[in-house]
Amino acid sequence: MSGSSPTPTSPAAIQCRSAFPDAPVVAGVLGRDSDATAAGVSGPTSVNDDGQREAELATLAATLGCPRSSLYALRQVHGTLFHRIARDTSGTVIAARSESDDWACGTGDALFTDAPDTVLVIRTADCLPVFFDLAMHDAGKSTGHMVGLIHAGWRGLAAGIVRSTLSAALAEFRDTHISENVAANQAEAAPVIHARVWCGPAISGPRYEVSGDVAAHFQIQEPREASDKFLVDLAANAETEIAAVLAGSASAIERRPAPEGFSCCTWDAKGRYYSKRLGDGGRS
Repeated sequence: MSGSSPTPTSPAAIQCRSAFPDAPVVAGVLGRDSDATAAGVSGPTSVNDDGQREAELATLAATLGCPRSSLYALRQVHGTLFHRIARDTSGTVIAARSESDDWACGTGDALFTDAPDTVLVIRTADCLPVFFDLAMHDAGKSTGHMVGLIHAGWRGLAAGIVRSTLSAALAEFRDTHISENVAANQAEAAPVIHARVWCGPAISGPRYEVSGDVAAHFQIQEPREASDKFLVDLAANAETEIAAVLAGSASAIERRPAPEGFSCCTWDAKGRYYSKRLGDGGRS
């Protein structure tokens, strides 16, 4: 399970994590050796079983030391639908949770929020998790954040889930935090957005063998020698989408360095993360 939250913490069970010194944000991934796995909630059972999903989220909440109600997850479908978790005028967090699911915000593959004390969660096993943190700083202090998580398998990535979600989050951030800041300070120019966008553990290009029909969707791919198969690098293709969105934004953007320790091949690091191609039933 990958998580991104505007609440700093340092749970020892998380395989890779980062808390930024200049931002009230923490991001991390629970993998095979996490407390959740030890509790038996992410083993080789039905990965789409609602009971297992709820058990995973309950364990994650306990690991983070936060209320279960602060966690938001999705019924992932390898599509392009994203959800924003927002606050109403009273400050209450609101979300389009499915009427039949007390754990899910409905169907989709990406979440973003500017609500404090909110944890976003996706589940992966070879698919690419993409994290982002959009921030605005005034006099060296953080004055606004929008964090998000994207579940990008090959279908979603090819269909534009990274591009559409990041574009929407940038637009929302610009229309709320930046517009409010400019109005409050009567500034002539909008402040610069500081953007951190990075990829988490996923199957790497040298390990991700696909058919020609799948490879045809991607700019970065290469044929295998003496084979009709191709190798596709999901992270590299996602990076081209990310760079294009940031370069084409109507706002001034300064891209900040990605945290260390998140880039990892789920096939090669099978002792740490789950890999569907290796037959794992669990999810990181």
